[in-house]
Amino acid sequence: MNLLLKGVLFVLILSFSVSHAADLAQDRWIGFMTKNMPALFCKPDQYYRDCYEVTKEECEDTAAFAVQACIANHIQELPDFFSYEASRQWGATIEKCVDEEYSRTFSNQKKDTQECKEIK
Repeated sequence: MNLLLKGVLFVLILSFSVSHAADLAQDRWIGFMTKNMPALFCKPDQYYRDCYEVTKEECEDTAAFAVQACIANHIQELPDFFSYEASRQWGATIEKCVDEEYSRTFSNQKKDTQECKEIK
């Protein structure tokens, strides 16, 4: 997992832990991830915006679709309630899946710069 991806996961986990001191039910965790992950992926000056020729809307739409698809792919494995540790584990799994889907979707729009090559 690249450093920028770890940064997105850290922000999500920190937000989760601050806003949800107790365990979070699966449907609330899914809602939290679905709502927050695309916006974090697509913030200005982030890898997914800087290293791909995409608009903010394209980035967010693709990330939102990928989050939903990745969660659906793992829905049978997700716990009924998420502790902080479970959120970290599953957040990383979903984030990696979203990264792969995003990279696949926009592979022909990736910028060929040294900075973008070094990140991945």
